[in-house]
Amino acid sequence: MNRSFAINDRNFTFQGNEVNPQPFKQFSEREVPPLLPYLANRSTQEFELGNVLQYSLNQIPLYPLFCIIHGDEFQCHYKFLERLQKVSLPRMLEFDVNQIVVQKYHLKWPSELKDFNKSSAWLCKNLADAVLGRSFASLQDINKAFYKYPAPVIIYTNLLTEDWKKQGFQILDSLLSFWQGWPDLISNQQLIVCVCIKYQFGQQKYLKKDIWWPLRYCNNLFRAYQFKDINRKISKQLEDISTAKFGDSNRI
Repeated sequence: MNRSFAINDRNFTFQGNEVNPQPFKQFSEREVPPLLPYLANRSTQEFELGNVLQYSLNQIPLYPLFCIIHGDEFQCHYKFLERLQKVSLPRMLEFDVNQIVVQKYHLKWPSELKDFNKSSAWLCKNLADAVLGRSFASLQDINKAFYKYPAPVIIYTNLLTEDWKKQGFQILDSLLSFWQGWPDLISNQQLIVCVCIKYQFGQQKYLKKDIWWPLRYCNNLFRAYQFKDINRKISKQLEDISTAKFGDSNRI
């Protein structure tokens, strides 16, 4: 699973090479070998990521590092995060994984959200649930909980093409807005935000012995066309974010 990424200031994007939103004719379901993510050559990515980390640590005040990891639905984003947590970050920051652990928390995206004016409140609630075990806490309270960790903290959010289909194209803007409002980090505190986007092909399984299979086949073609168009627009949105010129007011 080769990946490349472009860096813009403190923000960068991991992108699956040759991402093709065309639907597969056959579904390939096989378990990923547990050691596979650790065997791939990530020296280029780790070098660039190390540079960005050092750059972010020299900023005053410190802000979260915002990353986007995106690829098709057959790529293992969670394994990439696992490697980042257990191999890449310890190697780059030179600490002993037997003594220091990189903490990782899941910030669930509110997939049923309809009013995007409430997105930051929902994200704060979901993050408070994950970190503190209680729904109602301020960003300052959550940030203080990270002070005790000597290693970076990873916050990750999973998104699917279906989320854009259901909610529209304000999702990334809402996530960026939420993290723009994050409190200042203290000295040497490192907060890495990873948004994992999976491009879905839109195909659903069906059996040809089903009398409705011609209808299901046509429905699959229509869904695949819809998802392909959405994936193309997501990719364009990410490209615009990656090449954007952020001003001094940018907080991530």
